[in-house]
Amino acid sequence: MVGDTGKLVKLRNRHLEAWVSPRHGAAVARLFEPATGFHILRATAEEDIAGGETMKFGCFPMIPYSNRIGFRRLAFDGRSFELDSNRTGAPHSFHGNAWMQAWRIDELQEQHLGVSLVHAGDGHWPFPYTVRQELSLKQNVFHLRLSLRNTGTAPFPAGGGWHPFFNIDPDSRVSFEAQRVWLNDEHMLPRESAPAQGSWNFSNSRPTQALAVDNCFQGWNGNAVLEHPARRRRITIGGCERLASLVVFRPSDGREFIALEPVSHVNNGMNLMAQGHTDTGVLVLQPQDSMEIAMEICVHGS
Repeated sequence: MVGDTGKLVKLRNRHLEAWVSPRHGAAVARLFEPATGFHILRATAEEDIAGGETMKFGCFPMIPYSNRIGFRRLAFDGRSFELDSNRTGAPHSFHGNAWMQAWRIDELQEQHLGVSLVHAGDGHWPFPYTVRQELSLKQNVFHLRLSLRNTGTAPFPAGGGWHPFFNIDPDSRVSFEAQRVWLNDEHMLPRESAPAQGSWNFSNSRPTQALAVDNCFQGWNGNAVLEHPARRRRITIGGCERLASLVVFRPSDGREFIALEPVSHVNNGMNLMAQGHTDTGVLVLQPQDSMEIAMEICVHGS
């Protein structure tokens, strides 16, 4: 099984079950309670698993950047790189390029999976890197850890995170604390940051059904809570210190999910850094340097 990317890997314990597809960006197709059938993440349809529709999975890693790079132009170190399109009909580049590739299985146990990817550099991301991701179940917690290394001879701007899509019910509520929110322009790129106050304050839980949001919250304290009162379930999402921003995406088109994405930098952060912003969260990785990030999803019963 080690080295094989073509099979859906199923991690299990008595609390949780996670289905992972190494060949589809090491994405999570299902995360649920086997005893109750309660799905924490949206369940990926069989046809989407077979077709490799990674963005329709329940969760996938975003490497070596998260969210958007505006108009597919990356500005760094006095140079401009035009990136290949990775989403049909969209003007921007989305979520890095690791989600588009097959990862190698390095280690597999009943409750643990280690996968890796070697990227040589291409039109989607011009810099070479290697990345390793570990996914594990420990009682009622799903742990994800990732290490990105610059294997080239030149520095590059780096970041990442995860993109989990959480199921919601009519009575679901969400809460988290953050210092600021980035307001978007007409191209859904960050225009300016503002204090996370008023309608942008989520310190007290708010109904998910009333939300229509697709924004990056900066100065996130590393903890978010999603409550499902009718199911008597509470989901906590935790991020390491480097994951200091949280992208919140709740569409207004009827799709029943909320994405709570722990990320290391703000949307379009690499280009914002090139424009002189010093607080984007983007890390410049020197040759052979690495970046590590981690998150967890914990399921609590009431």
